[in-house]
Amino acid sequence: MSLKATDGFLLRNGNNMHEKISPESKEYGEFKESLKIDTETFRGDESWGSDVLMMLRMNEVKAERLREQVKGDDPESPEAKHIEELERRNQEELRRSFENYIALDKDPKTKGSTIFLMAEAMQDPSIREELSALIPKGRLPLSNRIVEAIVQKTERGEEFSMELWERMLEQNQKTFLEKLRVFQEKVLPELKQKFLEAVHSATEKGTVPIPEEKIRQMLDTTAFILRDPTAARLENNMGRYDPENNTILVASYLVDSYLHAPEWEKSVKQDKDMAEFYGDGGGKDRAEKYRKMAEHGRANLLHTFYHEALHMLSGKTVVTEYEEGAEHLADFEHKKIGLRHVGKKVARFRWLNEAMTEHVTTELTGDHDKKYAGYKKELELFELLRTKGKKEIPLELFKNAYFENFDPDQNEQERLRHWKLLRLELAEAYEHDFIVKLDKTIQEKGIDHAIKSLKEGLAV
Repeated sequence: MSLKATDGFLLRNGNNMHEKISPESKEYGEFKESLKIDTETFRGDESWGSDVLMMLRMNEVKAERLREQVKGDDPESPEAKHIEELERRNQEELRRSFENYIALDKDPKTKGSTIFLMAEAMQDPSIREELSALIPKGRLPLSNRIVEAIVQKTERGEEFSMELWERMLEQNQKTFLEKLRVFQEKVLPELKQKFLEAVHSATEKGTVPIPEEKIRQMLDTTAFILRDPTAARLENNMGRYDPENNTILVASYLVDSYLHAPEWEKSVKQDKDMAEFYGDGGGKDRAEKYRKMAEHGRANLLHTFYHEALHMLSGKTVVTEYEEGAEHLADFEHKKIGLRHVGKKVARFRWLNEAMTEHVTTELTGDHDKKYAGYKKELELFELLRTKGKKEIPLELFKNAYFENFDPDQNEQERLRHWKLLRLELAEAYEHDFIVKLDKTIQEKGIDHAIKSLKEGLAV
């Protein structure tokens, strides 16, 4: 590919050249497709502890090959010594992962993450039986009680079986892989179809100004990864769009609740019927509990999926990096995603980008009361920004800027035209570069200060 210094968009950085290109370009599409393949190949089946299991299996294979080379039973042979070293490394690796797990439970910030692995491990009856022996008879062997018993055991200086720990990691991986299969074969196609239907029904309102076929194509060329619940909770992430890896992560515990929703709805009917037949007030309470669980199970996953899919659809500014003299692109960087812009030092307007994403998400899900919306403070500030100036800023200006791609083939005035129009409207409603000043205030003093300032009509 030849390089031209057109319109000042070709830049040099050492031996590398940078150029802004269209997110609609063929080379960007090919790059996204290659990222999707790499991600699904190398990251698609990761659960907490799977890296440990992989290392154990690799060392076991090496040890088995060495055993085939050993002549006689000489324990002092180089091969025998190497086998002994590999076995020692495996025990150390197991011990280290177990200690990490215990440390997570002892830390108040990460304590809630440990219950997931325990719950998955206890699905194996033999593991459940061994772990249940750790708690007093008569008490239900709940996952949190088992974790607490294991922590107390280690605090007393008692050993925990590494053979059992390894089986627990294996069961966790086995359960996760089954969930991954169900996600890929059943849940993900459902989510994609529901998203397309929601977009289609909202097209007349201009909620998502992108052709349906283009949306379908973008969904098909993005890698969707099911995130192990322990890792998802540690990252405090129900979902995440990662443009640099062309990936959308979804926490598996959301999928679990989504899949359980029909079962909970069946319980609603059963408890209602029992309550009516026997006049059981408790049955009505149970029915309401299951109704809420079913509603939350569906709504939380749909909201998270729609939110991350919208990040994926949002407009972008893409910068390519070429190695001087090379024929192929070295890398891509995203300088704009939706309303979030990446500067030389910091990312700007992240709060605005998340607020706009949440707003459009609730339009697609029909959650007009924003019951399942996250980013509550960002949404509050967004609404204040729209309405507290000298004039109200139309939602359409934000939407148009949110979905706008950088197009290098347009002239200077037309590039990111909607973002420029939004900046002008905000300047007229408040003052010159108000949105930049507001963003700086948030970074320096926090979003609560910004909300208070707009509510009270104070300078930010």
